[in-house]
Amino acid sequence: MKRVLAFPPDTKVEWKSHDSSIQQRTAIEESRRDKTGNRKSQQRDHAPSSYPTGGPDDAKQGGTGVLGAS
Repeated sequence: MKRVLAFPPDTKVEWKSHDSSIQQRTAIEESRRDKTGNRKSQQRDHAPSSYPTGGPDDAKQGGTGVLGAS
């Protein structure tokens, strides 16, 4: 098979059942999701906030930055 597909001689071919292949793929996807999720939460934790109580209009209108508050 390696010869027919023209793989280099040192290529390793691994045979897996369908279920095993799906399990491995799921584990890889979860690992990637965890990594990107951690990066997003770290960025969110360290992002500077120009308006700690709400948006820029809150200061102009005397608002509290909380919906429904008067």
